[in-house]
Amino acid sequence: MENATKALLISAAVLIAIVLIAVSIKILSSTQGVSEEVGSVTDATGKAIFNSQFTDYEGTQTGTEVRALLNKVVATWNSSSTRHIQVNDCTSANAIATYRATIANTSIYTVSVEYDSEGYVNKININ
Repeated sequence: MENATKALLISAAVLIAIVLIAVSIKILSSTQGVSEEVGSVTDATGKAIFNSQFTDYEGTQTGTEVRALLNKVVATWNSSSTRHIQVNDCTSANAIATYRATIANTSIYTVSVEYDSEGYVNKININ
């Protein structure tokens, strides 16, 4: 009789442990979707912040504003960022800095941006 009681207690403890493990797995799997959602929101926010540095200059701009835009592009090239932005046909920080020197402060320019497949600004056209 004593062995039967111990066996019942052991089986009840094992059953409780299995239920606790199942509940823990259920909780973890339900929070995984939340984690993925937070990650996608973080990515979207980072993309929006990066792009806004350059998209704020879209449209008709004075030479002074275009030079400020080009300063930001050169800074991006010189930072540790892996995202580099091409300006017209300029594909290096030095080429963009040289092009910036040709921009007249009082002239009017039209600025447009292009995006890569991930949605990041990767080219700026200045006319």
